[in-house]
Amino acid sequence: MSLLERVFGRVAGPLAAVQCAADRVTALRLERHGTRLRVAASASVPLPPGSLAPDLHAANVRDTAAVRAALTGALTRVGQPARVLLLLPDASARVAVVHLATIPARADELREVLRWQVKKSLPFPVEESRIAWSQPIARDGGWDVVVTAARASVVGEYEAAVAAAGSEPGIVDVPGLGVVNAARTVAPTAADWMVLHGTAAWVTAAVFRGTTLLYLRGREADGGLPALTDMAHQTAMYHEDRLQGAPVSHVVTCGSLTWTPDVHEALRQRLGCVVETLSLDAVVDDPGRLVHDADAVLPMAGAVSAYEEGEA
Repeated sequence: MSLLERVFGRVAGPLAAVQCAADRVTALRLERHGTRLRVAASASVPLPPGSLAPDLHAANVRDTAAVRAALTGALTRVGQPARVLLLLPDASARVAVVHLATIPARADELREVLRWQVKKSLPFPVEESRIAWSQPIARDGGWDVVVTAARASVVGEYEAAVAAAGSEPGIVDVPGLGVVNAARTVAPTAADWMVLHGTAAWVTAAVFRGTTLLYLRGREADGGLPALTDMAHQTAMYHEDRLQGAPVSHVVTCGSLTWTPDVHEALRQRLGCVVETLSLDAVVDDPGRLVHDADAVLPMAGAVSAYEEGEA
């Protein structure tokens, strides 16, 4: 079963994806290689400064013509897929793990319960949001649900841009959840552990028990190594103190952040656990083949594989 639901009510599982970031758009086309996925084509097109500004509340697409031109260029280079999975920037959505005592029988009732749960974290009226949720997972006598919320108008901006570039955005998601899905397939332990995904723009920290996601948080990437180790430590402490979890036994790092031995050693010292790096080879075959934006491969492949699982 997929960790992720078909976000925002969409259905389908295309083998192509497009990811939007502040400085570029990246398209990726995958293909089946036995039981695994392999990179068939990729393209990354830079954006003019200021043309796209990821934000939870305000308009994101500031230069419509530039964003559409970049999307057209990237999608054309990977064969102009008819349908794509669209990844919004992490900063354009809120993601949370919500624990419920019971699950309403009807989807519309569950939607309202989850809207009520997330509304305090949104800087706009919850009525203006579009939300999606994962299949509930039983834990501690209740149910965990991964909830994604974004402003409807913001989602619409990205969908319109992709459609104008000639492809249908069949599913909408965020990179952080793609990373989560990729990482859980290579869980290093059945106990509690953490994945840290870092890029120049965003850092995601997620705590798992085996393959089950327990807690997720993200923030803009700033402050260097001290901020990174502080975030990892705060995430682990919140998991232990507020969620009554066990100390994390492993930290798995990934993303383009420079995970040097010094960074790993700092994490080991701060958290007192094993620290290792997630290789893209564990997630997708031939990850270096035709890849123009290595940062996008892990979340895009993870998201695509999630919906592939959902189709099974």
